[in-house]
Amino acid sequence: MDQRALLSLSEAIATVGSNTGRARLRAYLDSQPFPHFEAHPDLPGVFIRIDVDGKQTEGKFTGKQFVPLEK
Repeated sequence: MDQRALLSLSEAIATVGSNTGRARLRAYLDSQPFPHFEAHPDLPGVFIRIDVDGKQTEGKFTGKQFVPLEK
């Protein structure tokens, strides 16, 4: 890894709320194994599960289980 690309902890924390920090978080989250989960933009307490094929499913967590919402 290119050492110039690494940030110190204080530099990383300073950019948390910026566009750069959000882009860095998005890149990290996108690099994780599927499925991915995101908060629903309009429905509090609802998440969107994104599968490897891009399929998106709205649902909630009951305990540690993701339960799709009924349409």
